[in-house]
Amino acid sequence: MNTSRQARLAVTLIGMLIGACLVTQARAGNVSVRAPGVDIQVGEGAQVQVGSAAKSRSHVANDNDADDELEMANQSLQGVDWSRRQLAGANLTNADLSGANLAGANLSRANLVNTNFAGADLSGASLSGANIVNARFKGAVLTNAVWVDGHRCKADSIGRCR
Repeated sequence: MNTSRQARLAVTLIGMLIGACLVTQARAGNVSVRAPGVDIQVGEGAQVQVGSAAKSRSHVANDNDADDELEMANQSLQGVDWSRRQLAGANLTNADLSGANLAGANLSRANLVNTNFAGADLSGASLSGANIVNARFKGAVLTNAVWVDGHRCKADSIGRCR
């Protein structure tokens, strides 16, 4: 993967993971970012290491990689702005996305088991084929969202797809 593609991927992942951050190191082939409780390092071959005091995990990117199959299980992501993001196949099991902006996001085939969407904006989002077992949608805006079974939610869909 060329350095330009790697840098674009790093910026995308960093923007998705944290809003305000401090880039502590940026040189050809490597980027390090630090924020309270979060360390992100992007190295040669686009190996993305994300770590916190609680856990660490990695995601190896390739040239065809967007945001699909993103691994963000058990994360606190309240209020994140992932509007119009391509998150098809993402693992957001047990994630807290309360108050998040997911308007127009593609969450098709995503694993959303026990995910908290309370107060989130999912208007126009696609949840087609997603696993939403025990997901919570209290107060979530689902206007014009594509539901797991493929039907479009009505304009007054708040908290559940009508």
